[in-house]
Amino acid sequence: MKHYLLPYKSVFLLLAWLLAAQVPARAQQVGPAPAPGMWVTVGSEARLTRRLGLHADLHWRGAQKASAAPAQNLLRAGLNVYLGRRAMVTAGYAYAHFVLAGDQPAPASVRGAREQRLFQQFQFGEQTGALWTRHRYRLEERWLSAVGKAPAAYRTRLRYQLRVLVPLRRDHRLTPGTAYLVGANELFFNLGAAPSFFDQNRASLLLGWQLSRTAALEGGLVSQAFSADAFDGGAGNVLQVGFAFSPDIRHGNQLRMRNEE
Repeated sequence: MKHYLLPYKSVFLLLAWLLAAQVPARAQQVGPAPAPGMWVTVGSEARLTRRLGLHADLHWRGAQKASAAPAQNLLRAGLNVYLGRRAMVTAGYAYAHFVLAGDQPAPASVRGAREQRLFQQFQFGEQTGALWTRHRYRLEERWLSAVGKAPAAYRTRLRYQLRVLVPLRRDHRLTPGTAYLVGANELFFNLGAAPSFFDQNRASLLLGWQLSRTAALEGGLVSQAFSADAFDGGAGNVLQVGFAFSPDIRHGNQLRMRNEE
């Protein structure tokens, strides 16, 4: 049992940073926060060769309340290029089907709105003591359209996410059967001719369980602040459940957990 003592100082620092990150974002939010929602995510990073891999994730973002349409369904796929043990670039395509943000059911003119994206991202990670951190920079080229409205609007968006993971054991290792705590914050900024520079802020506090060397399950709370014209703002407070599977098939049937690289 001694290996599973909580690293209190690391957890307190994580919570303090997560709360502080929400202050400027909440000041930007326009209008009351929507009712809570439910998100389910499935993601995978499959390592194919020394340099190449596949990225895929599926998101189901549920209704804000019983009378509202589902907020968003999103599918994303891409190609990873590994630059080293903990750094990679990714390019790919995403398709989303959703309704606009708001606390009331969307009108028929926007019900079934959709978006197509190209995206490019760079991410790298590091470990310092008990903290496993990951930085992700993502650029998105977005084509937004609603039923009965043409042509599609074009926007460019820049996103930055900081994700901090704390294994709940004294030796800070992330092995099968280990529980861990995750705090993440992501900022979204519109570039170019968008109505507003700030798009949204997304903060997460999750509890995870490393199921095996290649699979993990996470669940917790997501809090969003977004501008009035955010096309995919969704619910302000969300309960999220996610499953990640990240095999390494470079050596036949040998699988490796990505966080151990």
